[in-house]
Amino acid sequence: MPRLLHCLHTFPPETRGGVQGYVERIARAQAERGDTVAIACATSDAEPRHDGWNGLDVHRIPALDPFEQLAAVNGEASEKAERWTRLIAYFEPDVVHVHHWQGLPLDLLARVARARPAARRIATLHDFFATDPTFFRMRPGPDGRADEWLAAPNESLDDTADHAAQVYGVEPATLRAAMPARQAAFVAELGRAQRLLCPSRTFAEYWSKIPAFAHLRPEVLPLPMPAGLEPVPPAPRGDVLHVGTWGGLVRGKGLHVLLDAVARLPASSVRVHHLGPELDAEYAAQIRAHAMAASLTLHGPFDMDGLREAARGFHLAVFPSLYLETHGMTVDEALALGLPVLVPDRGAPQERVDEDSVFRVGDAAHLASRLAAFVAKDAGAVRSGGAADVARSAGSHGSSQGSNRSSQDLNGHVAALMER
Repeated sequence: MPRLLHCLHTFPPETRGGVQGYVERIARAQAERGDTVAIACATSDAEPRHDGWNGLDVHRIPALDPFEQLAAVNGEASEKAERWTRLIAYFEPDVVHVHHWQGLPLDLLARVARARPAARRIATLHDFFATDPTFFRMRPGPDGRADEWLAAPNESLDDTADHAAQVYGVEPATLRAAMPARQAAFVAELGRAQRLLCPSRTFAEYWSKIPAFAHLRPEVLPLPMPAGLEPVPPAPRGDVLHVGTWGGLVRGKGLHVLLDAVARLPASSVRVHHLGPELDAEYAAQIRAHAMAASLTLHGPFDMDGLREAARGFHLAVFPSLYLETHGMTVDEALALGLPVLVPDRGAPQERVDEDSVFRVGDAAHLASRLAAFVAKDAGAVRSGGAADVARSAGSHGSSQGSNRSSQDLNGHVAALMER
């Protein structure tokens, strides 16, 4: 059976996010079918360590900072980078699958090719980190507030550098000087992948318009629906519509847009429930001071058991993200729980719902009109179809991806990954 090595920026318990959850799921599925699987990730710790997580073998290697990454690509000696080379030689993988390069050598696939020439090289682009150190290509709005606008695909490298410098608190000139080399390193690295993947048609379309990367055409391989979640019984409906939303509490996820929409509806007709950690203390304070804070319950961090329990009280899930979500695991979770879903017209989630479930990104008035339709419905009409609604919503937005995703289970996804 093959030996498989998954490489990414972080892994639980240090951080838990969509990419980490996806890698954990496919790695476990591969191990269960008899493959020898290991995870290699960057860590903020000063020393490497080898441990385990939920039965998976995990190698944690101290992260390279952005300038150490470039120095290593340019041939400067780097003990952090060489640890990756030694791990590849030690583990002797038959397949190396890179999911993210933050903290990793930017020439990791080149190191694989040298240390293990016969190993198959796969890369999945989960976000836009290869093109922008800030991951999501979001820019401040006219009032200076962060994460309001999506950068144009043809944004200049200097403008990208200036925004990243502001986010990370470094001199713009320093990043301007480094960005051409960073871009060249990523173009070369992605070209080394024998199979380059991305999770959605939305990602592929935006990527194809970025001039330096347009020739690198990633193959769309939709992510599998989450396992272990089933439709919950419809929540009893009184006078209040209970709306659930979950994920990290940061401005880019758009909770303020949802609260602005609720403010346009009859008083006390909607209650919003947010589950997730507060990742931006300043934004969390703004949310608590919002005019509609009385209509909001912040439940804090959660696990899947907590989500299942909370969802029993929800009539609807809304994910008002301002980001160009390249997939959106939370939307999958809501669909699997049998909840109606509203999503913006930016990002991949719109591929998996019908047109009446989409609102204009950042447009509180349009979102309010969508919510008003649910407020007007009686208890039986808000959610009557249960699992049937999930299947219809998963494949009804007129894209081949939606219909593929609705039928693709985890084992089918793992098998598709290994196709040549």
